[in-house]
Amino acid sequence: EARKSINMVYFVIASFLYSNGMNTAIIFLFLYAYEVVKLTIKDFMLVFAVFSIASSAGAYLFGKLSDWINPKRSLVLALLLWIAVIFLLARTDSFISFLIAGSIGGAALGAVWTANRPMLLLISPKNSVAEYFGFLEMSGKFAGVIGPVLFGYLATVYGYHTALYSLLVFFVSGLLMLLKIRVK
Repeated sequence: EARKSINMVYFVIASFLYSNGMNTAIIFLFLYAYEVVKLTIKDFMLVFAVFSIASSAGAYLFGKLSDWINPKRSLVLALLLWIAVIFLLARTDSFISFLIAGSIGGAALGAVWTANRPMLLLISPKNSVAEYFGFLEMSGKFAGVIGPVLFGYLATVYGYHTALYSLLVFFVSGLLMLLKIRVK
């Protein structure tokens, strides 16, 4: 059934790709902070609290933004934020710069989580919304496999900066797929 709606196919693929990037960032956040920025567990707990607050703020702000400019545009902005975060993290070597980059990433995380479902509602046939939600959620469950395996391999063999740049592949690919979707 999903193949009948090309927008839905594009969206599921896009969501799968950028969710891989986000899930990987979440999974490896502490290891990156510990190995590259040299944060202690105590420092990281403070940072994680700030990230969580930023995520809530991003969810609220992008929820309002989605209502105003539409969910697709909100997702595009959120993915551009994620791309900026990866570049910022690659240049991060201090607690403050990690806190700033991570806060922007937290806001972008909340933004994607908030805009994803309204985007689905925008493009799915009204009589099949529940089916499409199930399909999107199922693809989301698989989105935590490829990214972490690739990141772990690259971090082990080439180092954390190379692994971090691999996340750009997921975010840029997801963004390009998202841009193919036609909305009214």
